[in-house]
Amino acid sequence: MKEYAVVLATCLSTPVYADALVAKGTKTLLSVEYVYESTGKKQDKNDLHEWRVSRVAKVTAELSAEAAMALPALHTADASKTTDTRRMRERAAGAQQKMAPMMADIEKLMAKCGDDEACMTRGIENYGLNTKMTPELASAKQDAQALSMQGASRYQLWSASAQKGTYSIDEKLLDVVADPYCMPSLRCTHDETRKGAGQLPLPPGAKNDPKAATGFS
Repeated sequence: MKEYAVVLATCLSTPVYADALVAKGTKTLLSVEYVYESTGKKQDKNDLHEWRVSRVAKVTAELSAEAAMALPALHTADASKTTDTRRMRERAAGAQQKMAPMMADIEKLMAKCGDDEACMTRGIENYGLNTKMTPELASAKQDAQALSMQGASRYQLWSASAQKGTYSIDEKLLDVVADPYCMPSLRCTHDETRKGAGQLPLPPGAKNDPKAATGFS
């Protein structure tokens, strides 16, 4: 009897409302049923092919919630998040441009002091005391503060911590083929029935390490 592999992807990242987020480590179960069925018949004046196939696999995965995130791990960000990201990039570029004169002064100070850390410390302290807060520097400070603020948590990743499943197979195949070697009817008949059920086999090492059964099996 052939073995049929069942694949279950058990990592989900879904946008949810803030009040629907759960604590990290929360457990839940995801159950999936895979069904393949086929019935058919082909016949001409010489040959007959008839089949009936039913293969069913039921898989249950235990999922554990990860910490809530502001950005999706698997899904494409929605329009509002894409717009926010674009605006943040523009703001970061603007802040970098506003602070360009200050960065140039710092580079000159580094070139002057070299590896002398005491010189660098004194130079930066003096620079800070003698530098006036211009509108551009104030704006750059606001940009930096805005960039450091993380968006609201809207996504949560669920990863598999355990997995198990069952299968059942019920198949019938009938072939009648015209062949002069099939005496005396000149027809060869092949009639086959396959039936089976049980536990889906776990990956190697899963008995000693339950985590080996997660992901794909």
